[in-house]
Amino acid sequence: MAAALLPFNLYFYSRLAYGERTVALDWAYIMTSVAVVLAAITAGLALSAKCTPAVRKKVFRIANVAGVGLIAISWAAASGGKHPIWDRTWKFYFAVGFPPVAG
Repeated sequence: MAAALLPFNLYFYSRLAYGERTVALDWAYIMTSVAVVLAAITAGLALSAKCTPAVRKKVFRIANVAGVGLIAISWAAASGGKHPIWDRTWKFYFAVGFPPVAG
């Protein structure tokens, strides 16, 4: 459902961010990224169905560590530029931190 609604989301957010100005999007690149994500999710679900609970638990822990690593790398990459990460309001940190905590 998220992949099907991606064009609407892009239109909606670009309209809110840029108003009436025209925004050029590279749809081929965006759809390639969506296809890669969908393939990864499908492969993960298929492998998860074949694994034992003990293997799933180990893979889950490895995936969580990888996710935290990606967050750390993203934080480090975003800490420079015009708007450093430490220059944000509490609402930004809440919006970023709430989904992982909520489960």
